[in-house]
Amino acid sequence: MLATKKEEKAIMDCYVQLYANSEPKADFMELLESSPKNSLGETEVPYMDYKISKSDYEKIVTSVIKKYRIGLGYRAKLFRNSIALGCAPAFKKDINSQEIA
Repeated sequence: MLATKKEEKAIMDCYVQLYANSEPKADFMELLESSPKNSLGETEVPYMDYKISKSDYEKIVTSVIKKYRIGLGYRAKLFRNSIALGCAPAFKKDINSQEIA
């Protein structure tokens, strides 16, 4: 996604909120600074070490979209995909869901 400056700010705000509500809680900015870099110079955030409920994730992403007035159409879908495919915390396993055999 080629993000606008406003969307880049929204992405960072979204990650800050997601990690603040994850288990264990984390300061995303500190995590970003302390994470190692790979051979391409990209920061490798250990996102699988942090878990968040799907409902909390959805509430946070939706609230950030509204706060930054990203909209409900194409740009909002791109924003959601950028967050999901980026370094968002992993989802907690839902103990109420039933596996289909």
